[in-house]
Amino acid sequence: MEEVLKLKGQPGKDIAIFGSSDLAVTLATHDLIDEYRIIVNPVFLGGGTPLLKGIKDQLNLKLLKARMFKSGNVLLYYAPEKE
Repeated sequence: MEEVLKLKGQPGKDIAIFGSSDLAVTLATHDLIDEYRIIVNPVFLGGGTPLLKGIKDQLNLKLLKARMFKSGNVLLYYAPEKE
């Protein structure tokens, strides 16, 4: 986690994670995620892996904005609510 903290402290662009639930859970557990961007695709698969499988405590999020695409997909921007 020390390396992630060093990266976050440096100037520059945002850090993004694409498709790694395990890494996202680890970072979320250590309160190292500033914003979640979740794309909802209007298709039900009937199974699959939960979005953040392994989160043990409730994670309260605040919706920052939403963006809808012509395809029907919706991009949701959330920030963790600080206690």
